[in-house]
Amino acid sequence: MNAISTPVRSTQLGEASLRPTIEARGQLTGKEKGQKLAQVVQHAYESGNKLYTKDMFREIEVFLAKHSWTEATYITLPSMIGINTRVAIPSLEDREYGEPQSVPFPVIYPYRKLMNLAQNAFEGETDEELVDPSIPEIKMAAFTCPIRISTVFTMISDVPHEQVEETWNFIEESWEQSSFRIELLDMLNQVDRIPKASRVVCLGLGNLAKTLAEDNLYETPGPPSTLPGYRNYVNHLVALTVAQVIASRQANRLSPDTEPTHGQQSSLKVIAEDFSYSPQDKEVLAKAGFQILNGYGTSSFRVVDDETIFVCCDPRRAVMEIIADIARPAAMLWIQDLPEVDDGDIQAEYWEFIKRKFSFKKYEDSPRTIQLLEEYTKYEVEVKAEQLRTDLYIRNI
Repeated sequence: MNAISTPVRSTQLGEASLRPTIEARGQLTGKEKGQKLAQVVQHAYESGNKLYTKDMFREIEVFLAKHSWTEATYITLPSMIGINTRVAIPSLEDREYGEPQSVPFPVIYPYRKLMNLAQNAFEGETDEELVDPSIPEIKMAAFTCPIRISTVFTMISDVPHEQVEETWNFIEESWEQSSFRIELLDMLNQVDRIPKASRVVCLGLGNLAKTLAEDNLYETPGPPSTLPGYRNYVNHLVALTVAQVIASRQANRLSPDTEPTHGQQSSLKVIAEDFSYSPQDKEVLAKAGFQILNGYGTSSFRVVDDETIFVCCDPRRAVMEIIADIARPAAMLWIQDLPEVDDGDIQAEYWEFIKRKFSFKKYEDSPRTIQLLEEYTKYEVEVKAEQLRTDLYIRNI
């Protein structure tokens, strides 16, 4: 099976074909120019041009790995319409906090946001700028490239490696009896057929040492008493459990209700990427069976294919839209925190608001994510006691 089961024809819009349209806009207002630009974006999208490609992510990762970023620079990336554009990478002085730990980070724009940016691209332009044909051309390329480079602060944790490992071991033991694990296994047992999988790819499951340092938990004597306070550890254990269950069922053709034993190693390769991983995290996770990708947040997309179980818990990124452009994974697993409310219960209306505003669901209304989800069956588990929700999507074919 191909990575994209229903490929669409890609129509590149060359620079020459755009120029008559650009010149014809010389007397338009900024709002009218923005509307025209949004139409160009929509046409390119509906013609099959990809917002995201694996080659694009490879170029980003290779470029960022080669530069020290001490001065402002640019990376050249393709736009949807076939015209390259230069994307700025901030200098050290312009970065958040101005600290060396503040590093470049790719920001992924979803289709709807790109359309909105295009519509407002020329607001506030002067009359001279509006009649300059080079300005629309530059913006036409810039606003059809869904990548921007921002910065993120990466904390250097002083939590001892031994403390991270000790916490991991304790959480792993507690996980065996947790209500979330029980509900997760029940959900997996509902799945009669799982497509062939060779790897689990995890994105943004969280920093382990930082979890301890932020609340000074590593200075508290004794083991942690509850799982919810150690969410990032649980995220990784969810990925390992899913890998164990699916590997067991594939290797032995076991019944759906077969449960993995404690400490069982998965035959599936489990790959994880999080730009915030500390050296302590990488050591502990490697020992637990993870292969760590040392990227800037997009390396994991390059290894996603139709034999991948994709696991993610960061709703701030247009992950589902990226997947829709690059692959059809065997399964997708979204881990999300439930909101805490005063009475300790989950209010249905508030939860629906949270899903719309903050979760992956906010990107489901793009045409390609709608098409993607039509090819999957959805299973859900919601554990109110631990403020967790997990959505599992299994590919239908």
